[in-house]
Amino acid sequence: MIAQNILAANDGSKVYIALDHLASPTEDGASLEVALPSGFAFRLRIYHDRERKLLEDVINDKASLPFQKAEAEKGLTVHLQRFLHAPAHHSSISNVHFRHVGFSPTVRLIKRWFSSHLLAPFISTELIELVCAHVFLTSDSQSKPNTGPAGFARTMAFLSEWDWKCEPLIVPVHSIAGVDPTITLHFPSEKVEAVNSAFKERRAVDPGMSAGAWHIATEEELTGVFWCMEGRGPTPMIADRVKTLAKASWTHIAKEAEPNDLGVKALFNHPLTDYDFIIHLDPNVLPRYSQNAFADESVWTGKMRPINLQTGVTEEVMLDYDPARDFVDDLQRAYGDTMLFFYDRMGGTVIAGLWNPLLRQPKPFRALLGYSSCADGQKVQYENV
Repeated sequence: MIAQNILAANDGSKVYIALDHLASPTEDGASLEVALPSGFAFRLRIYHDRERKLLEDVINDKASLPFQKAEAEKGLTVHLQRFLHAPAHHSSISNVHFRHVGFSPTVRLIKRWFSSHLLAPFISTELIELVCAHVFLTSDSQSKPNTGPAGFARTMAFLSEWDWKCEPLIVPVHSIAGVDPTITLHFPSEKVEAVNSAFKERRAVDPGMSAGAWHIATEEELTGVFWCMEGRGPTPMIADRVKTLAKASWTHIAKEAEPNDLGVKALFNHPLTDYDFIIHLDPNVLPRYSQNAFADESVWTGKMRPINLQTGVTEEVMLDYDPARDFVDDLQRAYGDTMLFFYDRMGGTVIAGLWNPLLRQPKPFRALLGYSSCADGQKVQYENV
């Protein structure tokens, strides 16, 4: 009925029922994909507050088996992110957009920077937006950036200096609604104490930061963990990498004082010498290749352009179709305990990988290892295959 009403009200629209093949039985795995003639596309889902109650009942039920509780906890996390935390976040970020004219272009440049340096799979869009919001909402002596390049430079400077191991990031994104842009907002002192207490407790419980490195809090999320855990935030290794790359970018910006002399593309050119292996992808079959910072336009204008452009064949609309991204996600799911994959989700043509260093260390042999092993002199060294 919903699809019929959409088609009747919007001539030329396309509507599809989509199922998430990776969703567990406790997750909302069905949606309605809508493509409008104007080119905009949406994914519609049905929200019911009863779903949260049912999942919490399974988690709190002493009779529930461990695997049932684990599935319910996963489903509850998806439900909270999709229907509560994400809408609240996007609403608050919209307020920052209307308050500061340079915010949106800054976010786009920072997202492009993270993706160019193959870090987009490890840091959620929401975290990037919160980091940029901090630059615009912080109560320091500097004037707020009015352009995207200025905001980009300030964000690079902040990321190069932020001691995330010892300092939480506090962003007052919810308090700015309806407040005059000339007024500098301050995080309520009682909430600052709550954030610092949550940060100290988190570091005491997890000193190795295995559940996530960054700690970013807002007025509505004082624990500072929702967007920083469960794969939405960086691990310590990725956080260190972000800081190192930001330092290099900020050094390059600071050295090139004259805007006309600044080699802008150098900020988005990522070296591949530090990886253990590189997988090269054919740009002719990448639907997002045009977004690549160093795209070769001969790919879609020359003789080797994609087959559908040569023949004029148009296929059915496939919303959010990105085979390279899905391929990287599949690799990470299958071999995540063995290696780590890096990829530029904005038209990247390479997948870079690092082996888990622990797997290269000789270990004593035991039966039923689950993977191949090879003898190393008098010892036995086994490796994942």
